[in-house]
Amino acid sequence: MDIAPLRLDTQVPPRSDEEIGAIVAHWDHLRGTLRLPKSDTIDPLELKPFLSRIFIIDGSTIDEMHLRLAGTSYRDLYGFEITSKKLTELIPATQRPDLLEDYESCLARAAPVYHSGSMTWRANGGQVRYERVLLPFGEARQVNRILGFAVFFDSNDRKILR
Repeated sequence: MDIAPLRLDTQVPPRSDEEIGAIVAHWDHLRGTLRLPKSDTIDPLELKPFLSRIFIIDGSTIDEMHLRLAGTSYRDLYGFEITSKKLTELIPATQRPDLLEDYESCLARAAPVYHSGSMTWRANGGQVRYERVLLPFGEARQVNRILGFAVFFDSNDRKILR
């Protein structure tokens, strides 16, 4: 059943980075009047300027979720290639339950989830601030794919473009 577009301004803060806004606008365009865009509408080549910071996760539960695609920034962040890894392998619930909650919320609400926080960047060992959005894809209210995108900032709050 088609529904009117969601009001995204209540889910992604207006103060978020303009690149986050561009990714959300692209997602909104793909879904049109549907609650969710269909999973097969993701074309990474349409997001070419953002590819190094995009990830696509397949699965409809946290335990099933695995990385279908991960940009090079995530290889640098984790220190190894994460494509094909399970989400729970990369984010153990005992270490970062807050991060897994974002994915669970995206699955359960079938709506975008925005998060801002900090993490250790393995390549240089320093803390970086990030803004991330998780965008659900699927059928009706059943999410089976998430498009994620993050923007990273150094200690001087300058964007790290990778």
